[in-house]
Amino acid sequence: MDFVTIHTATEGSGVSLEFVFNFLGVIIALVSIIIFSGTKNKFGQRIESAIRFVIFGILFNMLGLVWDIVFMYSKGMPKIVEDAHPIFVIIGMAFFAVAARKFLKGHQQL
Repeated sequence: MDFVTIHTATEGSGVSLEFVFNFLGVIIALVSIIIFSGTKNKFGQRIESAIRFVIFGILFNMLGLVWDIVFMYSKGMPKIVEDAHPIFVIIGMAFFAVAARKFLKGHQQL
């Protein structure tokens, strides 16, 4: 059974599998942000800056999931509004790339 079949089978039941995955993703993102925020002050300035970018990356990915949850059942949305999720994910990946670069620079200073 593929994902399309599962999604179609759960569509009429009120809560879709996609909604459950998006909701779990938001919960995981919130827990990750709390964990990263707690460790942010234990490192040097360069590492702290990198962790800040990781948090921004998580936030933008979470925003994409929340966007899907809010607009998942909206009918008649303009295509650009409907397809905003990948835009948020791409912005989040850019933050992760900046964070990786800052981690490398911070590691070289240690």
